[in-house]
Amino acid sequence: MTRYKLRSFFTYFIIISKILILMILFAHWLTSGLHIDEMKSIIQIIIPLFGLHISTIIKKGLINKADNTEVLSRSATFLHLIIPISYVLLLFVIVNLRPLGIISPDNFSDLESLLVLCEMIFGVYFGQIIMNVFHSPTNKKADQ
Repeated sequence: MTRYKLRSFFTYFIIISKILILMILFAHWLTSGLHIDEMKSIIQIIIPLFGLHISTIIKKGLINKADNTEVLSRSATFLHLIIPISYVLLLFVIVNLRPLGIISPDNFSDLESLLVLCEMIFGVYFGQIIMNVFHSPTNKKADQ
């Protein structure tokens, strides 16, 4: 896969996946699966990292337009794809734990803790992958 295709994938993947998760949260709130305070709490945990990822993509994407034809190895492509996909799938599962009754309303703080842990662990790796994909190997000064 070329660097350009991977950049395009990340841009669309991040935006679409976070919007879908927000839509799922809203649907759970409409169907009384989540209380408004629970929904707001989850959104407050998810949105900051989303903003950071998008701002990094915009900054690096606008600065580094060179070398879009670089082909990444299969193992690099696999690693660059599996971590973000795993991250979003785990977010999806965590967001659905409370509405499905797996976590009771009395233990909502456990869901928050799990969500924060997921955001911290995968968010850092996801950020590193974004930095790696959106930097230009031929123009190191532009990355600084």
